[in-house]
Amino acid sequence: MNSIQEGEDRERKRERMNIQSLDKTKHAYDQFLERLKVACPKGVKDPEALFKKILRSARPAAINHISWKNRAIRHGQSVKVYRSSDGWRPVTVKQPNGRETLITMERWCKEQNSKKAMEYLSK
Repeated sequence: MNSIQEGEDRERKRERMNIQSLDKTKHAYDQFLERLKVACPKGVKDPEALFKKILRSARPAAINHISWKNRAIRHGQSVKVYRSSDGWRPVTVKQPNGRETLITMERWCKEQNSKKAMEYLSK
């Protein structure tokens, strides 16, 4: 990697998500709340504040190329941006108008995304 690429990579990693111009789906927030139950079984004081904090601090993150390709095929949306913040992975889609739409909130730990884990906790 040359010095120009390294500089671009450092700049990309610092890039923050503009949550003011971010469209959020109900599905994304609902997934966040469900996965939060698994990640923090004792609960959190203010889930909405935590949600916003995670989005504000999220930085672009790489995803395995094969996983990215499989997800594009499975979900039919190829231009996704994966970000990372404190064990969370906000997934956005770039819209033709330049805005981004938050489509889901994943946990880095796959087990915390599973329905089995959520069913186990709800017993």
